[in-house]
Amino acid sequence: MRRKKQKTGKIIFTILLLAAVATVAAVIYVYCFKDKDAPKDTEPSTVIVDGKGGSDPEPTPEKDPEPDQITTGKDPVQKYEGKDPNTYNTLTGAITYAGATSSNIIIRVNIDQYLGEGTCSLYLEKDGATAYSTTANLIADVSTSTCEGFNVPRAGFASGNYKIIINLASGDKTGRIEGSVSL
Repeated sequence: MRRKKQKTGKIIFTILLLAAVATVAAVIYVYCFKDKDAPKDTEPSTVIVDGKGGSDPEPTPEKDPEPDQITTGKDPVQKYEGKDPNTYNTLTGAITYAGATSSNIIIRVNIDQYLGEGTCSLYLEKDGATAYSTTANLIADVSTSTCEGFNVPRAGFASGNYKIIINLASGDKTGRIEGSVSL
């Protein structure tokens, strides 16, 4: 009889051990793999504007890329069609990001032309009066250029809408990009 109790104890121990291993495996699966499949709600908390001052209040649903786009990763890369922007008499571009955090107003600009050097002058206007101005250098990218980026301290700015004016200068070419940001 004594032998049966020892065998029964081993069987119960083995069953409990297997149940514990299966439970741990299920928890690891749910924690590591199941959450990756769930859609994430990532609403931007800032306004992104284009070079004409308009904003995109609602995200657009993803769709298949147009035939003139090449997809690499998440963002489609546009094939350039039309006249070469490097031959334009004026500099062109767009405000790619304009938003505010609790401590800074952040503005990013892309310039359509490839430029070796130059400057970007930022003006923030409210009610027709200049509230802030600064200058940054142009940075050459592979086929375009960008401004170094503007991180303006938010202290001293009243709430409201501000007009963004960026004057571009490189050699004998100039240009102007406008947009807006809400604080």
